[in-house]
Amino acid sequence: MRLAGLTIETIEDHSYALTEMVRQIQGKLLGAEIAAGLKKVDFPNVKFSDVKRFAQVALSAVKDGKLGYAVISAVKPH
Repeated sequence: MRLAGLTIETIEDHSYALTEMVRQIQGKLLGAEIAAGLKKVDFPNVKFSDVKRFAQVALSAVKDGKLGYAVISAVKPH
């Protein structure tokens, strides 16, 4: 940001929102998997085990602080 001439004013950690998003995705995956199991919807070439594992890895990364979401505000001094 310094190269752009900006000064950071605040950094807000919003990783909780990322955690919530991953949990919502996990819930939707479960619903999709149930619908596929009941033959209500067809998801060709989807491996639910792989997708669920990916979502779990994402959730673990957020919990471990390896993946996050932040809002950064900056100003350009005159």
